Amino acid sequence: MKKIISFALVMVLTVGCLFAFTGCGEKKPTGTKLSLLRDTYLGNDAKVSVDFYYPENAGIEVTDETEYRKVLKDQEENYKIEMWVSEDSTYMNNKESDKEWYEEDYKEFKLGKYDAYRCDSSRSITVKALLEEISETTLRYITIEIDPISQAGNDDSGVNFFDNNEEVKSIVNSLTYNGVIDAEGNPVEE
Repeated sequence: MKKIISFALVMVLTVGCLFAFTGCGEKKPTGTKLSLLRDTYLGNDAKVSVDFYYPENAGIEVTDETEYRKVLKDQEENYKIEMWVSEDSTYMNNKESDKEWYEEDYKEFKLGKYDAYRCDSSRSITVKALLEEISETTLRYITIEIDPISQAGNDDSGVNFFDNNEEVKSIVNSLTYNGVIDAEGNPVEE
Protein backbone atom coordinates (compact mmCIF):
# COMPACT_ATOMS: atom_id res chain seq x y z
CA MET A 1 0.00 0.00 0.00
CA LYS A 2 2.86 2.41 0.84
CA LYS A 3 4.42 1.76 -2.59
CA ILE A 4 1.15 2.54 -4.35
CA ILE A 5 0.67 5.77 -2.38
CA SER A 6 4.32 6.77 -2.97
CA PHE A 7 3.98 6.06 -6.70
CA ALA A 8 0.74 8.08 -6.89
CA LEU A 9 2.36 10.99 -5.06
CA VAL A 10 5.37 10.95 -7.42
CA MET A 11 3.03 10.93 -10.42
CA VAL A 12 1.01 13.87 -9.09
CA LEU A 13 4.19 15.86 -8.45
CA THR A 14 5.60 15.00 -11.89
CA VAL A 15 2.41 16.04 -13.68
CA GLY A 16 2.28 19.24 -11.59
CA CYS A 17 5.87 20.09 -12.58
CA LEU A 18 5.12 19.45 -16.25
CA PHE A 19 2.12 21.80 -16.10
CA ALA A 20 4.20 24.44 -14.37
CA PHE A 21 6.95 24.31 -17.00
CA THR A 22 4.67 24.16 -20.03
CA GLY A 23 2.59 27.16 -18.99
CA CYS A 24 -0.67 25.25 -18.99
CA GLY A 25 -2.30 28.02 -16.98
CA GLU A 26 -1.85 30.54 -19.81
CA LYS A 27 -4.91 31.10 -21.95
CA LYS A 28 -4.42 31.27 -25.68
CA PRO A 29 -6.36 34.15 -27.27
CA THR A 30 -9.51 33.06 -29.08
CA GLY A 31 -11.94 34.77 -31.42
CA THR A 32 -11.47 36.83 -34.54
CA LYS A 33 -7.92 38.08 -35.01
CA LEU A 34 -7.29 41.76 -35.66
CA SER A 35 -3.74 42.52 -36.86
CA LEU A 36 -1.93 45.83 -36.69
CA LEU A 37 1.24 46.34 -38.74
CA ARG A 38 3.63 49.27 -38.61
CA ASP A 39 6.63 50.02 -40.84
CA THR A 40 9.81 49.80 -38.81
CA TYR A 41 13.20 51.44 -39.01
CA LEU A 42 14.56 48.26 -40.63
CA GLY A 43 12.84 49.06 -43.94
CA ASN A 44 12.64 46.34 -46.63
CA ASP A 45 8.95 45.63 -45.93
CA ALA A 46 9.74 44.76 -42.29
CA LYS A 47 6.75 45.51 -40.05
CA VAL A 48 6.05 45.57 -36.33
CA SER A 49 3.22 43.06 -35.80
CA VAL A 50 0.60 43.18 -33.03
CA ASP A 51 -2.59 41.11 -32.80
CA PHE A 52 -5.78 41.47 -30.77
CA TYR A 53 -8.72 39.08 -30.63
CA TYR A 54 -12.40 39.91 -30.25
CA PRO A 55 -15.37 37.56 -29.66
CA GLU A 56 -16.78 36.15 -32.88
CA ASN A 57 -20.38 36.51 -31.71
CA ALA A 58 -19.98 40.15 -30.62
CA GLY A 59 -21.60 42.84 -32.76
CA ILE A 60 -18.24 44.44 -33.52
CA GLU A 61 -17.61 46.56 -36.59
CA VAL A 62 -13.93 47.08 -37.46
CA THR A 63 -12.76 50.19 -39.26
CA ASP A 64 -9.42 49.71 -40.97
CA GLU A 65 -8.13 53.26 -40.95
CA THR A 66 -4.56 52.17 -41.77
CA GLU A 67 -2.47 49.06 -41.27
CA TYR A 68 -1.25 50.35 -37.91
CA ARG A 69 -4.46 52.00 -36.62
CA LYS A 70 -7.83 50.26 -36.13
CA VAL A 71 -11.16 51.13 -34.52
CA LEU A 72 -13.55 48.52 -33.08
CA LYS A 73 -17.14 49.56 -32.39
CA ASP A 74 -19.87 47.63 -30.61
CA GLN A 75 -23.14 49.61 -30.80
CA GLU A 76 -25.01 47.19 -28.51
CA GLU A 77 -22.35 47.33 -25.78
CA ASN A 78 -21.91 51.09 -26.44
CA TYR A 79 -18.14 51.27 -26.75
CA LYS A 80 -15.40 51.91 -29.24
CA ILE A 81 -11.76 50.91 -28.93
CA GLU A 82 -9.17 52.73 -31.02
CA MET A 83 -5.68 51.22 -31.13
CA TRP A 84 -2.44 52.00 -32.90
CA VAL A 85 1.19 50.88 -32.91
CA SER A 86 4.03 53.37 -32.62
CA GLU A 87 7.80 53.17 -32.97
CA ASP A 88 9.39 56.44 -31.86
CA SER A 89 11.02 58.33 -29.00
CA THR A 90 7.92 59.82 -27.34
CA TYR A 91 6.77 57.02 -24.99
CA MET A 92 8.76 58.02 -21.88
CA ASN A 93 8.03 61.74 -22.28
CA ASN A 94 4.32 61.01 -22.73
CA LYS A 95 4.37 58.75 -19.68
CA GLU A 96 5.93 61.43 -17.47
CA SER A 97 3.60 64.19 -18.67
CA ASP A 98 0.52 61.91 -18.34
CA LYS A 99 1.60 61.00 -14.80
CA GLU A 100 1.84 64.68 -13.90
CA TRP A 101 -1.33 65.74 -15.72
CA TYR A 102 -3.68 62.93 -14.60
CA GLU A 103 -2.27 62.49 -11.05
CA GLU A 104 -4.72 60.19 -9.18
CA ASP A 105 -6.27 59.03 -12.48
CA TYR A 106 -2.91 57.64 -13.63
CA LYS A 107 -2.18 53.96 -12.89
CA GLU A 108 0.73 51.69 -13.80
CA PHE A 109 0.00 47.98 -14.32
CA LYS A 110 0.97 44.90 -16.32
CA LEU A 111 -0.85 44.21 -19.56
CA GLY A 112 0.08 40.58 -20.02
CA LYS A 113 3.86 40.64 -19.72
CA TYR A 114 4.19 44.28 -20.79
CA ASP A 115 4.61 47.34 -18.59
CA ALA A 116 1.66 49.62 -19.15
CA TYR A 117 -0.08 52.63 -17.76
CA ARG A 118 -3.55 54.06 -18.05
CA CYS A 119 -5.06 57.50 -17.73
CA ASP A 120 -8.74 57.83 -16.88
CA SER A 121 -10.69 60.89 -17.90
CA SER A 122 -14.36 61.61 -17.31
CA ARG A 123 -15.17 60.13 -20.71
CA SER A 124 -12.46 57.64 -21.69
CA ILE A 125 -9.47 55.52 -20.77
CA THR A 126 -6.13 55.65 -22.56
CA VAL A 127 -3.82 52.65 -22.11
CA LYS A 128 -0.22 52.61 -23.34
CA ALA A 129 1.84 49.42 -23.20
CA LEU A 130 5.59 49.31 -23.83
CA LEU A 131 6.29 46.43 -26.20
CA GLU A 132 10.04 46.73 -26.69
CA GLU A 133 12.97 49.08 -26.28
CA ILE A 134 14.91 49.27 -29.53
CA SER A 135 17.54 51.79 -28.44
CA GLU A 136 17.93 54.53 -25.85
CA THR A 137 15.68 56.75 -27.93
CA THR A 138 13.42 54.37 -29.88
CA LEU A 139 10.60 52.39 -28.28
CA ARG A 140 7.76 50.27 -29.64
CA TYR A 141 4.42 50.64 -27.91
CA ILE A 142 0.71 50.27 -28.38
CA THR A 143 -1.90 52.92 -27.53
CA ILE A 144 -5.47 51.84 -26.77
CA GLU A 145 -8.30 54.36 -26.26
CA ILE A 146 -11.61 53.12 -24.86
CA ASP A 147 -14.67 55.39 -25.19
CA PRO A 148 -18.44 55.07 -24.99
CA ILE A 149 -20.11 55.63 -28.36
CA SER A 150 -22.97 57.53 -26.74
CA GLN A 151 -23.16 59.15 -23.31
CA ALA A 152 -26.98 58.89 -23.27
CA GLY A 153 -28.04 56.63 -20.39
CA ASN A 154 -24.45 55.70 -19.67
CA ASP A 155 -23.74 55.68 -15.94
CA ASP A 156 -20.12 54.59 -16.40
CA SER A 157 -19.05 57.79 -18.19
CA GLY A 158 -16.60 55.70 -20.19
CA VAL A 159 -14.13 55.16 -17.38
CA ASN A 160 -15.47 51.85 -16.08
CA PHE A 161 -15.54 50.06 -19.41
CA PHE A 162 -12.06 48.63 -18.89
CA ASP A 163 -12.84 47.50 -15.34
CA ASN A 164 -16.44 46.31 -15.70
CA ASN A 165 -16.99 45.22 -19.30
CA GLU A 166 -15.76 41.65 -19.83
CA GLU A 167 -15.81 41.98 -23.63
CA VAL A 168 -13.60 45.08 -23.54
CA LYS A 169 -11.22 43.50 -21.00
CA SER A 170 -10.88 40.34 -23.09
CA ILE A 171 -10.01 42.37 -26.20
CA VAL A 172 -7.44 44.56 -24.45
CA ASN A 173 -5.92 41.61 -22.56
CA SER A 174 -5.57 39.58 -25.78
CA LEU A 175 -2.64 41.80 -26.85
CA THR A 176 -0.12 39.63 -28.71
CA TYR A 177 3.16 41.22 -29.81
CA ASN A 178 4.78 39.24 -32.63
CA GLY A 179 7.93 41.34 -33.02
CA VAL A 180 9.05 42.29 -36.52
CA ILE A 181 7.92 40.24 -39.51
CA ASP A 182 8.59 40.32 -43.26
CA ALA A 183 6.02 40.49 -46.08
CA GLU A 184 5.38 36.73 -45.79
CA GLY A 185 4.82 36.90 -42.02
CA ASN A 186 8.16 35.37 -41.05
CA PRO A 187 10.13 36.75 -38.07
CA VAL A 188 12.89 39.22 -38.96
CA GLU A 189 16.21 39.29 -37.09
CA GLU A 190 17.00 42.75 -35.75
